[in-house]
Amino acid sequence: MLIGVASSTYSDILQLILEKFGIQKYVSVIIGGESITKGKPDPEMLTCALQKLGIAGQEAFAIDDARSGIIAAKALSMYAIAYLQYSRKPISESDMAVMDFNEIDLAVLCRAG
Repeated sequence: MLIGVASSTYSDILQLILEKFGIQKYVSVIIGGESITKGKPDPEMLTCALQKLGIAGQEAFAIDDARSGIIAAKALSMYAIAYLQYSRKPISESDMAVMDFNEIDLAVLCRAG
């Protein structure tokens, strides 16, 4: 499974966060805020990540805690998962909503993509 991180946070900060949690080895692509000119809900950062990963939107899924990120993902035909741990507000545009990452069944998502 290819994993990309796309965020308005700068790449060097994202790299530090990934290293802190020991997960940088799982991430193939990092798109930071310095790489984009338009913020969400514009799908620019997701488009860039998908291109670098060499996959199409319908072959991927996105996890975001903001409605603007879900809208960006849906604009690229991505399966969109709303992470509601912080806001707890439903995001109607999402395909799935979770309060905990353990609720995401990656095997199901891989077959769906």
